[in-house]
Amino acid sequence: MPMIRKQHWVAAVIASFSVLSAPNSFGQVTIEERQRAELPSALISSHRSKMVLTSSNQLDGETTASVMSGQSYSGHYYISSNSDHTVSIDLKDNQDDEDIQLSKFTLVYKGRMYTSFPATGLPSPGEGENVYIGFTVTLRPGVTAGERYPSYEIDVTEEY
Repeated sequence: MPMIRKQHWVAAVIASFSVLSAPNSFGQVTIEERQRAELPSALISSHRSKMVLTSSNQLDGETTASVMSGQSYSGHYYISSNSDHTVSIDLKDNQDDEDIQLSKFTLVYKGRMYTSFPATGLPSPGEGENVYIGFTVTLRPGVTAGERYPSYEIDVTEEY
């Protein structure tokens, strides 16, 4: 009689964001979420596995998780400012799921990719710029089955 293993899935990533500006400033930065980052379902493994989401809606070749179904969507945001001040953008894992770690963030802003955060001295988004975010998701061995909602934070700050 063949042995049947129960299949388990892990899915979903939610982005939270905050917009910061210096105190007593007249400039205002806004950010709009256009597409929440999402990952496909993956089979749970007894080994550590990862999914690498690029900033262009793809899973990269470094992905080791057994992907079962679903689509990959990079985070897509729209940032604007009413000033010409430079900005910094920081990305951080909120560490709200002990079984899942978000790391190695990538950010595409004004056509350039950034991999080190905070990214500082960035040109003002002016009337608006699209921002795309990717990251690596590491799943601990034996992670509990079900939909999961780890999140990350985007901090956009005007620099003076």
